[in-house]
Amino acid sequence: MLAIFAFCPIGLLFVLGLQVINPRSAKAWLRPSWHLNPFNFRQPLQFFHLGTYVCLAQALVVLVRLVFSQTSFYVEALVPLAMAAGVLLGLKLVMLVFRSKIERGA
Repeated sequence: MLAIFAFCPIGLLFVLGLQVINPRSAKAWLRPSWHLNPFNFRQPLQFFHLGTYVCLAQALVVLVRLVFSQTSFYVEALVPLAMAAGVLLGLKLVMLVFRSKIERGA
């Protein structure tokens, strides 16, 4: 779980670092918001923001299912939670590292 958690922010920094130099990317990225289209690929933060909350929802469902079923706990049930936490940390790091790319007033 620690490896998954650690890989997600590093991978996100790499992928979004490539998007910083991508000429098709927007000149300035907007901060992640529920009011923006997550499938506007000129704003890549929105897509990863949605993906983070999809993983959190999946983690919640899996953990609640384990509580109410006769299935014993297995460590793989924590994978979506580790991924979501890693990507959320990665989004924060991206906004810190590439703050010149993030729109000021948003």
